[in-house]
Amino acid sequence: MPRIKEPKIGTSVMPKYKSPNKKIVESLRNAYDNQRTKGAHKSRQLVNLRGSLRDVGVSRDRWKKQAKEAEKDLANLREENDTLKEELKKNSSGRGKVS
Repeated sequence: MPRIKEPKIGTSVMPKYKSPNKKIVESLRNAYDNQRTKGAHKSRQLVNLRGSLRDVGVSRDRWKKQAKEAEKDLANLREENDTLKEELKKNSSGRGKVS
């Protein structure tokens, strides 16, 4: 079944269709309603995706902050470990010698 095309806006001349006007109007109305429903669905979907994107951004920022703090803690612990190793070497090197 061929699709019914709407006449251009501003034209007063209706094209000659073989189908009765009642069916044509019904078809155009259904197409309009379907487009409105589809548009409303896409709009709701867009709102939901924007909310998800916002939540992901907040989560990403929180994890990034935690990762940076963990890196700082790791650097501090490595530095502390190195100083303790040096102290241990100094203390253990003096024990083996008898004066």
